[in-house]
Amino acid sequence: MISLDVLTTTLQRHLALELPDGLPLALPGIVLDAETTPEWIEFSCDAMDGVAQRDSPAELRDVRVTLQVFVRTSIHTTRIQALAETARAVISGRVIDVIDRTASDEPVIGAIRFREADVRDLTRLHAAQQRRPLRHVVVTARGVVHAFAEQ
Repeated sequence: MISLDVLTTTLQRHLALELPDGLPLALPGIVLDAETTPEWIEFSCDAMDGVAQRDSPAELRDVRVTLQVFVRTSIHTTRIQALAETARAVISGRVIDVIDRTASDEPVIGAIRFREADVRDLTRLHAAQQRRPLRHVVVTARGVVHAFAEQ
């Protein structure tokens, strides 16, 4: 069985490698000063549930990943769409190897196959109340985690 810690660590490392250099990636437990940061992405692994399957040595689990993209309004009005597309491309339709980094040889113990991601714009315009408006897009992808059979 693949633990949630191993799965989350794999996804966090994948995102850190695939997202553009210099773009802050806020992981659970990390505090980010949102007032001084012009753009960032927040990661969360929202669900990990069992999937109905036939009897077999391999294990299947369902997982949902959410990437929340934030951009302060600036002269670059399409920046939020560009970052949302980047975030979508990092997980949508991808197969990502699950690596057990707690073992010394860091074996590949499974894989996550993501379906097509959903993208929703949750920006709320309250210009009269905000000094620095914030654009907010959410990218959500569901996937299936397949644990390789132990040999």
